[in-house]
Amino acid sequence: MIGNDIVDLKRAQIDSNWKHPGFQQKLFGEDERRLIGNASDPFQLIWRLWSMKESAYKLFIQEGGACFFNPSKLACQLFDLQNGSVQLDKQEYHTYSTSNTEYIFSSAQVKCRQLLEHSCILPLDQYAYQAQSNLTKKRLLQYVANNNKIRVANLSIRKTDSGVPQIFFYNKKLPASISLTHHGNYGAFSILN
Repeated sequence: MIGNDIVDLKRAQIDSNWKHPGFQQKLFGEDERRLIGNASDPFQLIWRLWSMKESAYKLFIQEGGACFFNPSKLACQLFDLQNGSVQLDKQEYHTYSTSNTEYIFSSAQVKCRQLLEHSCILPLDQYAYQAQSNLTKKRLLQYVANNNKIRVANLSIRKTDSGVPQIFFYNKKLPASISLTHHGNYGAFSILN
């Protein structure tokens, strides 16, 4: 299984109150706040940690975990500029993050990069939530159709009762794990076979 998250940094700069201590206390534990306080670029670190938490949370839900909102319950650890982990209760999720001046993207797996994953980051030209969601899903289905040499018209994405997206070929669920995300000018999908 896989989870992912993307943060459009320009949008986050406009929409969030990231410098406010209450914002950081609500989202991050004491160790994470200490990291942020000592960071040369606290803004970039805040959104890396957030994208790690979101990608791990999506994975937790895929595994059957109950929905909750308590981001500080997910504890991040950084290993280097790209690799890290998120601890939730007794489960550890391995994360891989990429960033530039435009966005931060993270994906999470239970095992550290042992399974083949493909992620694709998409520029989006619409801000409407549904339009972004539809375009991201469309690009994922095109990717699956092209790689499996099947018609995209025979593929669909359906969500479980807990909101986990799954790919279907006609009425048969495919064995791939997927995760979709979008924010600001960017969308992304990840697929794990």
